[in-house]
Parts: sequence; structure tokens; C-alpha cells
Amino acid sequence: MSRPKGAGRLLVPGLRSQPCPCFLLADPDRHPLATRLTEAGLEIELPAQVSDPVCSVITLNVPGELQVQNR
Repeated sequence: MSRPKGAGRLLVPGLRSQPCPCFLLADPDRHPLATRLTEAGLEIELPAQVSDPVCSVITLNVPGELQVQNR
């Protein structure tokens, strides 16, 4: 399944922790997804193709205490 046009990034609002690594749960090789922290939260770069057309799950492993910014 291809992602919808313009849907190349996923924003996790308020998340201030940098995960390591971040990958699709269905990816047996656990290829890391590019991430960056922005003022709005954590931005995850999505792959052009996903292996599960119904439900794609992203795994975020956050070391230490989870940092969240409340609005």
C-alpha cells in the first residue's frame, strides 16, 4: 500500500523524548525511521510503502523517562 499524497510524516504532538530506534512493527529487519524533534513534538518520516495495508504500527523505544509537553 502506498501512503496518501502529502502523508510522508507523522507528528506525535507534545512528545519531547528522542526515541531510539523507531521502526515499523511489521518490519522484520527493523529499519530505523528518521525522526526529529520539532516545537510541536516528534516528527517521524514514513516510508513510501508499508507492508500492512490495514494497520501500520510504529514502535517507539524511549530510553529513560518519557518527556511530554502539555499544552
